[in-house]
Amino acid sequence: MLTRLSHTQHELVHERGYSENILASLADMLIVTDATGKILRTNGACMDALQYSHEDLLGRPIRHLLKSGDDVVSLLV
Repeated sequence: MLTRLSHTQHELVHERGYSENILASLADMLIVTDATGKILRTNGACMDALQYSHEDLLGRPIRHLLKSGDDVVSLLV
């Protein structure tokens, strides 16, 4: 049982790393938020384009990135 659990844990770590590499290598900006609009994740393209660090964006509301009068919905269309 412990060996199987260890194997499954190793597979999950491998898959997470694979997913992380894909997201990090995207040429397009990626911003992931929760249901309230709090930024949970960004990628390098986003940080380069917006000239913010990951730490500057993490946990902030996405509205922080919008110009006055813009709304989040218009960014998604």
